[in-house]
Amino acid sequence: MRRVSRTTRQRGVEALTELGFTGLEAEVYAVLVEIAPVTAYRVANVLGKAAANVYKAVESLAQKGAVLVDDGASRLLRAVPPSELLARVEREQRRAREQAERALERLRRPEADDRVYRLETREQVMERAETMLRDARQLACVDAFPEPLAELRGAIDEAVGRKVRVLIQAYEPVDVPGARVVVAPRGQELRAAWPAQWLNVVCDAREHMISLLRSGGGEVVQAIWTGSAYLSVIYYSGLVAELERSALVARITEGASRARLEEEIAYWRQTSTSTSSEPLAGVAALKARLSDPT
Repeated sequence: MRRVSRTTRQRGVEALTELGFTGLEAEVYAVLVEIAPVTAYRVANVLGKAAANVYKAVESLAQKGAVLVDDGASRLLRAVPPSELLARVEREQRRAREQAERALERLRRPEADDRVYRLETREQVMERAETMLRDARQLACVDAFPEPLAELRGAIDEAVGRKVRVLIQAYEPVDVPGARVVVAPRGQELRAAWPAQWLNVVCDAREHMISLLRSGGGEVVQAIWTGSAYLSVIYYSGLVAELERSALVARITEGASRARLEEEIAYWRQTSTSTSSEPLAGVAALKARLSDPT
């Protein structure tokens, strides 16, 4: 019978407790993976635990679909293969997350929140950026140095796939199919001058985030997020103006014709006010708020 070290077993126990199993449930399952089929009494002896407690843990594991119980008199136990168990846990956690998200969304208050919130960690910054892109319906602008832009590619590609118009100011050439990418004229110079990387995102002129992150996946220097329509419209307008300038500088540098420059100007003029001939959500919300006498 193959035996594994106590340290190896403990690692498996710790991994299972992080997935929501009790400590004893995790210990019982780990033993069954190692030496099954055995009786619950034998498991209790291996663990040095009270048999009554192990029997309760086995019953709980069986209800969770983690162990199989022989229907004969011996009541031998066998662990469900780890890959099968973990796949089930993943499905159940995903289902629970979706149910929680639906329930909590019903609690969201629709009134405007003009507060500005600090983000303390890099994980918060990236999660907030991904959520913003996932919630975008019309247009998303991303102003990002190479490291955070690469981290955000999955969320950007998903937004493009939903037909969200994505504008990117990058600081080195990058191919993002379906998005309008403008490379900052002094991108290389800026990257050399700054010992950090910024990631700024504004979606639908409705919410925006500004963040400065230390290079190499480091800590947050400063980061804020707000759902203020007014502040987001102002930031959106400024970022689009910067994108227009960068695009025009690139066209002039490459010797574009007057007609091509006028075409570029027309594109950004339309982008600065609407998308698909519809006001951006932030603009519409701000105007509606201003027209409401209450």
